[in-house]
Amino acid sequence: MKVIKSFSLDTKDIREAGETRTLAISGDNGAVFTLEIKSGVNYYNFQTNLFQATKTNLSDISLTENTYNANIRFPSVAAGAQYDVHL
Repeated sequence: MKVIKSFSLDTKDIREAGETRTLAISGDNGAVFTLEIKSGVNYYNFQTNLFQATKTNLSDISLTENTYNANIRFPSVAAGAQYDVHL
């Protein structure tokens, strides 16, 4: 059985102007995951680096070299914005 062993993403408040954060997923080579980031009714599109109303995610991604890294671009935000991350 292939296992995801760690997930790393800075969860401090995002600056009002927005910012880019790096996420890292590590585990056994060949472990598979699905990742979704949601803000309200919008979903993060990992190809365009934008949030959109149409549901999208990273699906059935297989770890190679025991790790997966991505940059997530968070837009400028109003007070109280919330992002939900599902791995």
